[in-house]
Amino acid sequence: MNVLEIRDLTVRIGGRTVVDSVNLDVGRGERVGLLGESGSGKSLTCMATLGLLPHTARATGSIRLVGEQILGATDRRMRALRGGQLGCVFQEPQSALDPLARIGDQLTSPLRARARISRHQRHELAVDLAARVGLPDPQHIVRRFPHELSGGQRQRVVVAMATAAAPALVLADEPTTALDVTVQAHILELLGGRVTETGAALLLVTHDIAVAATTCDRLVVLRGGIVVEQGLTGDVLRRPAHSYTRELVDAAYATSYTRPLVLETA
Repeated sequence: MNVLEIRDLTVRIGGRTVVDSVNLDVGRGERVGLLGESGSGKSLTCMATLGLLPHTARATGSIRLVGEQILGATDRRMRALRGGQLGCVFQEPQSALDPLARIGDQLTSPLRARARISRHQRHELAVDLAARVGLPDPQHIVRRFPHELSGGQRQRVVVAMATAAAPALVLADEPTTALDVTVQAHILELLGGRVTETGAALLLVTHDIAVAATTCDRLVVLRGGIVVEQGLTGDVLRRPAHSYTRELVDAAYATSYTRPLVLETA
């Protein structure tokens, strides 16, 4: 059974079609990359799945999460799904965290929404989650506020929150873009490890072929809101069938002197 099934998703904003009849599946435990340049429609596809499209947008088609139709679901239902069955990791961790809440309270918020736990249990769970994502001195860091952490540490908190409730799907939208290049690989490794540990599937939105090549089993390539190609990562990147995909791959190789492009067979 697929964890995520998107069929004929079309998003229009102000009379303009920005996502056009997108179809994609994410199987249980699978890692799928949604690849394309800025403006390709990949983030809007992500936002439609999360129920976070802007008010001016209109979406049609079908989005099913573990068999449940979620396109058009109520705000209350989507809030229940986010942090539960649907984990979210965004590109700017500072905006994803409450600046007035301690790290420990935020780490345990997905769990507290689903079960009544004591203050002592919350603290123990927060420390455990902090340790699992490699935050230093977990006993101390859970008492701190987001502004007291580095960008990489904040993103570790967000990854922990997204996976705390063992979701069916983690949706990560450019999760390393706002981070220093030296931190990016660590966050991707952490995200992959937590996805494996919790048994979640992953939909990774990225413009970075090097990230997609080392993280994803399959790729879905978007251009102008349209799926132009999809398949196993190794096949798509070694033998691209569409000229646009070839352009992306060639550009990645041309700049690989700063970060080697490694194509791994999925």
